[in-house]
Amino acid sequence: MIEAHVKLLNELKQESVPYVSGVAPRMPSRPFTAICADAARAIEALSQPNDFGNYLHRQTETKLARAESNAASINVELRLMRDRCAELMSQHEPLAGLGIDRELVRQVLHYVQCGRLK
Repeated sequence: MIEAHVKLLNELKQESVPYVSGVAPRMPSRPFTAICADAARAIEALSQPNDFGNYLHRQTETKLARAESNAASINVELRLMRDRCAELMSQHEPLAGLGIDRELVRQVLHYVQCGRLK
């Protein structure tokens, strides 16, 4: 932030919220309307598009797209895991051939998927 904007912010805080900040009110060094006009000009200057701001915005959009892509990939992996669990429970042979209690496997798979026992 530009040094002039920092001074302006401090001046605005002093003039607009003296009781909240615990600072005793004082006579303003210049009219409050002049302070507000300067603040409006500063906000307008900061809101003008610039190349560096555009670059940062594009970087943020790229990071967001990557995060969304990662989330979608994880969602696909979780759905495949649940699909395999449902397939295992729906088939007779894999569990019967191993001689494993089907209900015990169902509880283990439920714990793996949800993190809690039924």
